[in-house]
Amino acid sequence: MVIEYEGTSYHGFQVQPNDVTIQEELEKALNKIVDKKIRLEFAGRTDSGVHALGQVVAFDVDDSAQIHTYVNGMNHYLPDDISVKCCHKVSDDFDPRRRAVSRHYRYSLLLDTSRSPLTRRYFHRITDAVDIDYMRSASEIMVGTHDFKFFSTASKDQFFNTIRTIFSINIHLNDKIIDVDIVGNAFLTSQVRRMVAVLVQIGQGKLFESDLRNMLKLKTERKYSVSTLPPQGLCLVEVKYKEFSHEVGEKYGC
Repeated sequence: MVIEYEGTSYHGFQVQPNDVTIQEELEKALNKIVDKKIRLEFAGRTDSGVHALGQVVAFDVDDSAQIHTYVNGMNHYLPDDISVKCCHKVSDDFDPRRRAVSRHYRYSLLLDTSRSPLTRRYFHRITDAVDIDYMRSASEIMVGTHDFKFFSTASKDQFFNTIRTIFSINIHLNDKIIDVDIVGNAFLTSQVRRMVAVLVQIGQGKLFESDLRNMLKLKTERKYSVSTLPPQGLCLVEVKYKEFSHEVGEKYGC
């Protein structure tokens, strides 16, 4: 299933013992349809407050219900800020995390000196001017295969391998909105939010491309002050698979 959600009210995607999560709500709705407890597999965790247009989840059932039963039934039981966009049958060995060939995230920034109540859930506001050309030039350094350990907030033991491949970074400016679209094979905890934070600081002249190169080479003799941008500006746009990339795309194949 392809899932869209507005993550403001949730403690991330993955089930947590004492917090409400997206996965918990999805499983509660699914269990009402199949009348048994099912644990979902998913393409990737999103943190508290992060949104998604195209999260992918998978589950095994042994009944013969029609596809539309899951879509309509789930949406009947789900809260308004979570929606099943479509459902597909896949092979028994399908793994939404391991079989993914790319993940597309978008971080959205609002350039404004005063706060915007209508966009506060979906954009991170910055008040200082930025040079988009500087940001675009620096983003090219991040494309390719690098060690992104500096850009992760995960504990030392959470990831044994911090090498990731970035396929593309596109930065679009539309009036006061900056969208940073990043496509990669996989991402570390907080990686996208810290990548964009560095690009913003370069765009503001607070950091330079040489600093970014040092971060990627883990040459951090200088103590860099890089924050992790807030979650509300981040959205998981799409997860692609070789098996049905034509279906799980912008139109979700619905």
